[in-house]
Amino acid sequence: NCLDKLMLIEMNYNLDNLNPYDFEKLVQALSRKVIGNGSITFGDGTDGGREATFKGISSLYPSMKDNWNGYWVVQAKFKTAKTSDFDWVKNELTKELDKYGTRKIKVQKPDHYLLFTNCKLSAKPVTGSRDKMTLLEREYEEKYKIKNIRVISFDDINDYLNLNRDVAISFAPFVLAGDILYKLLKVLEIEDKRNARINEVLNRFLGVEFKE
Repeated sequence: NCLDKLMLIEMNYNLDNLNPYDFEKLVQALSRKVIGNGSITFGDGTDGGREATFKGISSLYPSMKDNWNGYWVVQAKFKTAKTSDFDWVKNELTKELDKYGTRKIKVQKPDHYLLFTNCKLSAKPVTGSRDKMTLLEREYEEKYKIKNIRVISFDDINDYLNLNRDVAISFAPFVLAGDILYKLLKVLEIEDKRNARINEVLNRFLGVEFKE
């Protein structure tokens, strides 16, 4: 139907319409989809640098063939400052990983650390910020003795939202452009009217059958 067709269209999402709190909620929802339903999410307040955690083998990340096993930490970092995206993420990543050795209350160091951010990393080979971030991830894995460190940037999140459209719909008022959202609401309105008409016809049919 129309709704199914609309849901198959690849969309671009505007994560900057979110705020840090809503971005955290989006990341928590995606972590269940990306890693697995066993993810534990944390509410407001001091969380020890964790939006979500997971223990065990993920059948989904990084792929269905390559399954990471161990203790996972998921963190969200929402950039509002007008600075270089790469420099900002590098600074935030360093600060958060440094805390594992300086926190007064010991927090378990993860085997796998995923940092979600609304920052954009350029795709230019070698000199682009995506390749530079990949090199930094490998450097920090060695420095902090963590098996895997991944920065999940804007483009990654955009892909995950297209693959997990139920999450995208939940955050549609924030992440979809106004014209796309309007079309989506119109389609939903048509679907509601269509379902109401079907119910009306079925009720009339059943009423006639009952009288006979």
